[in-house]
Amino acid sequence: MEILKVLGDPQWWRALMGSEFNQGFMAALVLILALMLVLLILRGILFLIFRTRRCSTIVVKRQDGNTVVARDVVASVVNQELIPYPALSAEKIQLTRKGKEYQLTIYCRYLLSDQAGLPSFCDEFKPRLKEALQKGFGINTLTDIRLWILAPDEDEQESLSRESGSKDAYTGL
Repeated sequence: MEILKVLGDPQWWRALMGSEFNQGFMAALVLILALMLVLLILRGILFLIFRTRRCSTIVVKRQDGNTVVARDVVASVVNQELIPYPALSAEKIQLTRKGKEYQLTIYCRYLLSDQAGLPSFCDEFKPRLKEALQKGFGINTLTDIRLWILAPDEDEQESLSRESGSKDAYTGL
């Protein structure tokens, strides 16, 4: 309570602001606090505009009402589309929403023994998946499909090195 009495005393403020150095110091302090407040408000506005949220469903707008497609259904379509590619296996599927647009992230393991190559797989797989989701459920708000390629499990890596008969000098992190 003593601090409140001191801060409320006009004599204390006059003594504090009596020198030019103290006036400049207080002006700089107020300027820094105001700048921090403006930056926090700007950060909040940008967060509200550009935020993405995880979601568990995709809402398909139709004339007769909305259709809600669950993430598990999308995961089953992804797994169905991955059947022709034995070098890849889906580990996790994540849906995010940004406004009215959805993004699909597929975390998958890639066996390094595949000869076709990852770029050619992406060129084939992503359009096929978009088309399957469009045909099957009418999902046309999926704007981006991201593939996160994870390293093979240690068991898979050991079996690959045994099959090839070579040992790598660098086994990983």
